[in-house]
Amino acid sequence: MDEKKCENFVIDYLRIVGPSGFPEILTLFKLEKKEEKVFTYKLKDVPVDYIVVGIHLPRSTEYRNFAYKALSYLTHTISFFTLGFFPAVGVYEANTIIKIYDRNLNFIKEKKFDHSFSTISSIWISNNPADCNASGDCLFWDSPQGLVYEMNGPEIESYLQANLTDSNPGQTQ
Repeated sequence: MDEKKCENFVIDYLRIVGPSGFPEILTLFKLEKKEEKVFTYKLKDVPVDYIVVGIHLPRSTEYRNFAYKALSYLTHTISFFTLGFFPAVGVYEANTIIKIYDRNLNFIKEKKFDHSFSTISSIWISNNPADCNASGDCLFWDSPQGLVYEMNGPEIESYLQANLTDSNPGQTQ
């Protein structure tokens, strides 16, 4: 396996996901230190036909566009001054990018799945999911919650089944 191809794969992946992706990279690659800040990247012998990379973006909550950002600031301000009686609205961006590579790290396909979502909050609206009541984690999201991505799970699974079967007919996945 070409060392440069491995290095490019690792660097591209970590550039997108940040340092949180390092444990996943170590499941596929061996990193060996050559010099002080120089590493070699070698693909481990993993018995698979394909390497599928799924990346949830953005890493932190982002508004879908400027108009929705303005709407959110306006409704949150009004909600604050009405002590939560007037609902606050937010429309946020969330995506999953699926990249398919063969076992030699040759890029095959990529597809982006849109999970953009809206929120509405007020003192008279019950939380969904219900566990937001107890934990309060849903109040100030640093990043989109897992429930945002769950709805597209079957669509992503169907996409992978169709494309992995079409990419190499006759082989077991």
